[in-house]
Amino acid sequence: MENTIYIRSHELVFTDSSCKLVTTLEEQGELVELFYEVEKEYAPYLVSETADAILYLILQYALRTGLTIRSDVPMSTSFMYNMKEVLIPSLLLGDKSLHNIDIDVPLIDIDFHGNAVGTAVTCGIDSFYTIMKHHSLPYSNMNLTHLFIASSSIDLWKSECSNIHEYKKHFDYLFNRYEGIAKELNLPLVVGYSNYLEYLYNPKRVKKGITVHQYVTMANVISLRKLWRVYYFSSSEPFTIFDLIDNSTKATSRHELLSMHVLSLPGFNCYSTGGSVSREEKTIALTNYPVAQNYLHPCFWTKHQVNCTKPSCSKCVRALLTLDVHDKLESFNKVFDINKYKKNRLSFFIRACELKEDEYIEPIYRKLLKKYPKIMATAEVTAKEKIARQLYWRSLRLNIIPKIPKNLIFGSNTGRQFYKVFIDGISPKFNYKLTYGNDNLLIGLYCDDENFIKKCDTLFSHESDTITLNKDTVIPKTNSVQGVIDFIASTRKQIEKLHDVQDFEFISPDSRKIYARL
Repeated sequence: MENTIYIRSHELVFTDSSCKLVTTLEEQGELVELFYEVEKEYAPYLVSETADAILYLILQYALRTGLTIRSDVPMSTSFMYNMKEVLIPSLLLGDKSLHNIDIDVPLIDIDFHGNAVGTAVTCGIDSFYTIMKHHSLPYSNMNLTHLFIASSSIDLWKSECSNIHEYKKHFDYLFNRYEGIAKELNLPLVVGYSNYLEYLYNPKRVKKGITVHQYVTMANVISLRKLWRVYYFSSSEPFTIFDLIDNSTKATSRHELLSMHVLSLPGFNCYSTGGSVSREEKTIALTNYPVAQNYLHPCFWTKHQVNCTKPSCSKCVRALLTLDVHDKLESFNKVFDINKYKKNRLSFFIRACELKEDEYIEPIYRKLLKKYPKIMATAEVTAKEKIARQLYWRSLRLNIIPKIPKNLIFGSNTGRQFYKVFIDGISPKFNYKLTYGNDNLLIGLYCDDENFIKKCDTLFSHESDTITLNKDTVIPKTNSVQGVIDFIASTRKQIEKLHDVQDFEFISPDSRKIYARL
């Protein structure tokens, strides 16, 4: 069916050691299979009676594209009331780009009465703050009974594993942390493995993951609704930022109070936690929490046993600068390389100056100015020079790209300052890169096979060409543009010669990559 997402089936599939909740969608005439897998002991808690979790997962996608949602699988009456009468009208009120979609699904009056109280264990600041606050509450029936982790984190998706056991083995460096925390707190760890995030984070559905993050996470949670009585979702931002205006373009944390509120259903309550304090306050509170001192890992480089402690990692920067201004660095010497930080303090301060407009960095930046006025003065000057240099090279790059002939078009890889062209049908893969450093613009041909590179040496005069501009003199940009075009054109001829191809046609299956068809 055109312009329709149809939920055809939602069934349990058992193996000897696990259970999958398999959902078949018909999306605009094409069949798509979603799955959610748990270890066998948690199979009784998977919800196959309703497809509430799937509707919540696809809701933002449908609202943004105007797709009708139909289902052969029922939804719970209370859930559908919250969606159609509370959540959707509120989102539409704040964002005129959204569509008032048709949802045609059967309803069922059904309640699930779980007993567990859970939250996610991601090893980040927000997660640890929630765990610390809810492990020994004076309200005994609100204390944590379980920890939860699922493939709703960017660190835990795209594993392409065939089952949950391979999945845990593939990410053993992460699960060693999660299991260590669970053991230290004497709480069971519930693991969910799904392709929900991978499905939704496809550019043809949703281009910015932060605008649907909470929906993916909670779809994983309510797939196990029979288990939970209470679930705590760790808020990343204070509740004062609640905002429905243009909500489809902003992080879900902006309207989290609403999107979590509608998931409180008979026998199941969801709470946003940590939104009453700042990230800075959370970080300092954790300096006296032994579990966090042993396992805190906000770093983007999740494979490292300790956080990378590099100024290029914004999460390490935020944490370390916060600890520094409060004289708490040694509290986390097990998980950060504090000596490395102290030796490179100026580099971190320069980074703080570059990021001073960031909502998390700005309050720390102001405190650094007071605590370290001399070092920060030096950092400010260096940061301004660095930013000016980057802007110059970015403008040069942007001047080059539009002038490249269409038959030599590059495809952009979102979030990175280089452009690639992938040649379909050629193995190993070639790609061109165009990027800039502090004082040069780099263009080059790259290949992912060392032996093949050696073979190319006889065909290519060089693998990369660097255009260097003196800081005091500016080479006319047109010369640089022509240099790039000439280099790409000559490389293309060599590829055609190497593969005995007279011509190849460029096609664009999506907005992120440009492929060449032989």
